[in-house]
Amino acid sequence: MAMLLLLLAVSSVEGLALQSEAALAGKIDSQIPWLHDGTELIDMELAAGHHPQFPEAREAKNLRVDRRPLLERAQAKARDEKKLILWYVPRVVGLHMYRAVLPDRYMKTAVFTDPRVVRFVSDRFVPLRMCADGIAGVKPFEFVEPGFLFLTPDGKVVHTLDRLRTFNAAWFLAAFQEVLRANPGYGSADVAPLPTSEAETQYGLAVRDAWSGKDPAPRLRDILKRHPDSPWAWRAAANVVKAEDTLPLGPLAHHLEDIYAPLPKGAPTSTRLPAKDVASAAKGAVDFLLRAQWEDGSWRDARYGYWPDAEILPNVWGAITALAALALLEWGDPRADAALAKADAYLKNPANFAKDRHEECYAHAFRLHYFARRGDTTSMAKVVARLAAIQEDEGFWSHEYANAFSTAAVVHALATARAAGAEVPDYLLQRAADALLSARDPQGRQPYRVGEKPDNDKSTSARTALCELALKGCGRPADVAGGVERYWKFIKNMEGVRIYDYHSDGRLAGFFYFHAAFHTLEAARTLPEPARGTSLKRFRETLLQIPEIDGSFIDSHEIGKSYGTAVALLMLARSRE
Repeated sequence: MAMLLLLLAVSSVEGLALQSEAALAGKIDSQIPWLHDGTELIDMELAAGHHPQFPEAREAKNLRVDRRPLLERAQAKARDEKKLILWYVPRVVGLHMYRAVLPDRYMKTAVFTDPRVVRFVSDRFVPLRMCADGIAGVKPFEFVEPGFLFLTPDGKVVHTLDRLRTFNAAWFLAAFQEVLRANPGYGSADVAPLPTSEAETQYGLAVRDAWSGKDPAPRLRDILKRHPDSPWAWRAAANVVKAEDTLPLGPLAHHLEDIYAPLPKGAPTSTRLPAKDVASAAKGAVDFLLRAQWEDGSWRDARYGYWPDAEILPNVWGAITALAALALLEWGDPRADAALAKADAYLKNPANFAKDRHEECYAHAFRLHYFARRGDTTSMAKVVARLAAIQEDEGFWSHEYANAFSTAAVVHALATARAAGAEVPDYLLQRAADALLSARDPQGRQPYRVGEKPDNDKSTSARTALCELALKGCGRPADVAGGVERYWKFIKNMEGVRIYDYHSDGRLAGFFYFHAAFHTLEAARTLPEPARGTSLKRFRETLLQIPEIDGSFIDSHEIGKSYGTAVALLMLARSRE
């Protein structure tokens, strides 16, 4: 009985601590005097009905309201105070983003709770937080949330800053200053200094913990105990408290809160910073991956954990770890030796993977690529055996459901392993080839999932080259060149959805961007010249345009920066002249 009472007491204390942390996290972005449209974003993953425990969750009705009166209020206030309007757009109404709440939380945590940003925005602008639904011409694809519009009192847009995927308070403060410098007459761009508090210093050390592979939570919780009234404690709490997907609300654990980004020169329009050449792009990517690796050897900043629950995260993180290790190995930077040793141990440990959970086939396929590059026949044999065990009777492999693209990705990995000396039973490949041909239409188009009809050329452009490459790897007739051509025909559509997190343009989605790019590059590498060289050059040129300010690459914010950076570095290595 005494033991039971003790356990209940401990449980009660822990529960109160969690409530206290949640209360502090609730204070993020509570100091800027926003004119607010009242919209509270919800996780669209819940709204999509994937979680029966939230049957009432739907896209918030208050996203569709008349916001013109609120904009007029902001304009009147701007006229009275002779200021620009800083309109923060957390979401553009539509179905192109379903987890817009995540980057919005990152902005609220890392930027809008920073004392210097709070003071500057409050003093120098009329701050307006309002979703966009066509006002001021804001449309999906042309403007990617979250972002900012800077308006004069008469409603003229003088600057746009959107496509934000790196969250650094100092960078945003400098960007806001540059907007004022470019628009004289609306107030000073000077920033008065603020003294550095003990809480700020401790928070900075916690950030460095996160960027050196350590768990920042102990230091963050110490800030909560010692400085609960400080905004730095609120930021700390947001990076400790768990969201609906069982992962921290804030950006720190997901390596989206950055401390390494150079300050902007002039008023930036996004957090993208094109690279001057392949060497500089690769250096930035290597630097990012070396910073982002955890002490256990993994790269685990992805929060793609909903299918059907957080138990699939080990497979997601394992797949990304394999890609990161492969990219570092192929690029050949000697600074990566220690990181590769830790990653190798992680990838060989079966306890790090979730058996019989979604994404298992990708975890094994990408591990197979890595072990093939190492020439590790022992590890390859184990992975091949597991892939054989999870191949479905019809010949497909499933990531969440049976489909052509995950099957083709596994086939490509098996063919790569066979070329590296692994024993791969031919029946695995032939069953997969039969499955792919059973779904393929005469134009080479594959359905999104087994049982559906093939999509149109645009929606299949992200997977055609991969599926044709897989058929070729199985010794079957295939139109690899046609698949590569289809990819380039619709590349603008792919680039248009790159940093979205949903099927934003037909079946095209941000989370397919690097998946499609890597496998299409692999297909292009099998083509004769000059088609091969032309495609590889186009891939290099495309990659040079999209690095983030911290050197990383990203498609869907949900899958994260380590994934995008790993694939981009691997592509740079394989497309070198």
